[in-house]
Amino acid sequence: MDRDKEVAQAAELNAISSGSFIFVHAVIRLKVKKLREAHAITDRIEKKVKEAAPFIERVSICLLYTSPSPRDRTR
Repeated sequence: MDRDKEVAQAAELNAISSGSFIFVHAVIRLKVKKLREAHAITDRIEKKVKEAAPFIERVSICLLYTSPSPRDRTR
């Protein structure tokens, strides 16, 4: 995740094993300001993780998102 140019920080990464299943949960901070773009990035990261490690049952990513200040918003 840190290799992705839009990821500012991988704040947390956990993997939990339950029987033959592995679940991965990550908390990341992104460099983008638009929430729609952030969701597209997390979808792409989830797909990359599952392709690299197909034995992982589920990947979930939590965004640390700060809404833009009023001067950053466009109408």
